[in-house]
Parts: sequence; C-alpha cells; structure tokens
Amino acid sequence: MRKEEMRILSARNGPLSTTMPASTFEAELTPVQKRKSVDYGIRGRSIYKQERNVENQQELEAYTELRSLYEKALNENLSLKSGDPHESSISTVKLDKESNLRISYANEIEDLNEVLAECMQSIRVLKEYQKELINNKIHAKKELDDQRSMHSFAKDNMVSLLQGKLNNTVDMLKTVYRDKKNLEALLEKEEKHKHNLQGQSAALEEKIKVIEGRNKELMNTAQLTAQISSTLSKQEALNKKIEKYESYIQSKMKKS
Repeated sequence: MRKEEMRILSARNGPLSTTMPASTFEAELTPVQKRKSVDYGIRGRSIYKQERNVENQQELEAYTELRSLYEKALNENLSLKSGDPHESSISTVKLDKESNLRISYANEIEDLNEVLAECMQSIRVLKEYQKELINNKIHAKKELDDQRSMHSFAKDNMVSLLQGKLNNTVDMLKTVYRDKKNLEALLEKEEKHKHNLQGQSAALEEKIKVIEGRNKELMNTAQLTAQISSTLSKQEALNKKIEKYESYIQSKMKKS
C-alpha cells in the first residue's frame, strides 16, 4: 500500500530534479513575470549569483535530508514483514512526513524554475539590448567616419580651388605690373623724343627766320613750305602716337 502511494505521489510531482523543463524557457511570460524579469535585470548578475548559491546549498541539504529519510523509511517498510502494528504506525508517520517534505520540495523547485525562467528572460532581453547598442554604435561610427571623410574631401577641394585662384591672381598682377613698367618706360622715351622734335622744330624756325632776315631773295619759298609742312606732319603724327599710348596706359591702369 505504501509503495503504491509513493508511486502515485511520484507520478503527480515528477522526479526530484533541479533541471528545468525546456517548455519553461519557451513559455510566454505574464506581465508580472516580465516586470520581475526587469527587476532581476536591474539588480545585477552578481547579487543573483550569491542568492542562488545560498538557495542551491539549502536545496542540497534539504534534498540530502529527504533522501536519508526516504531510504530509512524504505528500509523500515521492507522490515514490516513481521506484522508489528507499532512499527507499521511509525513507518506510516515517517512516510507522511516524507510525502509532505517531497511536496514542499517540489513546490520550491517549481518556484525556483519560475525564477530561473524569469532570469533567463532577463538575460535574453539584456543580450538583445546589448546587441542593439552595439549595432547603434557601429552605425553611429560609420556615419561619423563618412561625415569626416566628406568634410575632409570638401576642405581639400576648397583649399585647392582657393590656391588656384590665388596663383592666377598673383600671375595676373605680375603681368599687369610688368606691362605698366614697360608702358611707363615707353612713355618716357616718347616724351623725350617729343621734346627733341619740339627743340628741332624751334631751331628750324629760328634758322628760317635768320635766313629770311639775311637773304629773303635767295629763299626758296616752296622748299621752305615743304619743310615746314613735313615738320608739322611729323609733329601731328607724334602727337597722335602719344595720345594712343596715353589711352593704352589709362585702360591698363583701370583694369589693374
């Protein structure tokens, strides 16, 4: 009779094992369990490990005691062949105590499995969160590197463009300055030539006057007129050339 009760109790509560069924991991958690899962995640892994070690030690001691009682009760049941009612009563009390301890232990195992499931869920949530953080970090680093590359590329292009413009401006200024110097030298040369022509014209006029005063009869009027016309033509051509150079210099000065 006692063996049959033990078999029924074992079938109802399952074997004494600390291994959590696979279905417990896959079961969907209730809102309360999810909230507990978050709480366990916040408390930290180190605190939970300490508490779990203490609970495991207590479970081991309780299991050892329960196994000792079970073996003792089993031995007593085997010795009931004598039919002593006193011994039978003692064995029944011990078996009832063992059954209560077994039920209590099974309940504790179920609670521990539930807590373990919550902890495993918290670990999964934390791992997913860690994975998300790592992905975000990689994405942010890639965007930062791309922005730095674009900024460096734009900066280099801008520097090259400005350097090219500066070089062109310097070359243009050098050319304008050189042309200005050449024009100034040419203008100075033309001014000297103008003064020389004016001096020659004045001297020629004075000479003509002297010749006219000395010997008007020997004076060839036509030749003198031709000389004067030639001198005036040269003077006019020189004036036009000077005006042309002055206009050219003024236009260059305005551009620079």
